[in-house]
Amino acid sequence: MTSLVLSVQSHVAAGCVGNRAAVFTLERLGHGVAAVHTLQFSNHLGHGAATGTVFPHAEVRAVLEGTLDHLGKRRIDALLTGYLGAAENAEAAVAAAQRIRTGNPEAFWLCDPVMGDLGRLYVGEALVETYRGAAAAAADVLTPNAFELEILSGRPVEGPETALAAARSLLGPRTRLVVATSLPGPGPGEISNLAVTAEGAWLLTTPLLPFAPPPSGSGDVFAALLCDQLLRATPMPEALGRVGNALYAVLEATLAAQAPEVDLVGAQGLLLEAPQRFAVTKVD
Repeated sequence: MTSLVLSVQSHVAAGCVGNRAAVFTLERLGHGVAAVHTLQFSNHLGHGAATGTVFPHAEVRAVLEGTLDHLGKRRIDALLTGYLGAAENAEAAVAAAQRIRTGNPEAFWLCDPVMGDLGRLYVGEALVETYRGAAAAAADVLTPNAFELEILSGRPVEGPETALAAARSLLGPRTRLVVATSLPGPGPGEISNLAVTAEGAWLLTTPLLPFAPPPSGSGDVFAALLCDQLLRATPMPEALGRVGNALYAVLEATLAAQAPEVDLVGAQGLLLEAPQRFAVTKVD
């Protein structure tokens, strides 16, 4: 039976970020997706001027609850959230996760706590506090980048070693997996992803591709790829290896195509089968 994912995040008319990236990735990998948008812009703000609307949180909650009502007794296997934008939307996601688990106790919530990057916040403090509290505790899986991991854990993150302690502090009764993304690698010109569970920790390091600037959407693709692997019950470290190698291959193709955002359409075959060039190392 095809898995069904409910994806709640931003949407752009042109480009490949947020739900545009997540839905394509998951559907290409064979999953059904119901998508709820927290905003709709003409394009990603990283490209400069954009037009569009940030949807009122009451409307986001209404669409989310209406989608769950419409799906009725259909089994939802995962909730995937990205850019939520407001504390009220995060609270609605917590409620949606609880409702989904009532219908399917095996369902999981993969929460990409989108708050900022490279030392810069681009959401309000109310959402930050909600992520630190109810949202992080209610999520089964968290995928923060290095800056977001610092915010959630209250610990400095300077590389894989400090990220390990910070990620481990976020594990709890519900949260079983933390994957820290875009970490400074152990060596110059490297970037790492670190997966941490109660059973151990694994690191995947790849070269840092020479983008200027980095393409938008890579974090959204990473979260969707990880969601796919968890739906398939792929064990760690195999899941981390498949996700990291697939994303690297897609980004390498994006660089070759000189695309401003992740070139999912051009590189879609790599989502299904990417070379496993970089090995995963157990670090704890």
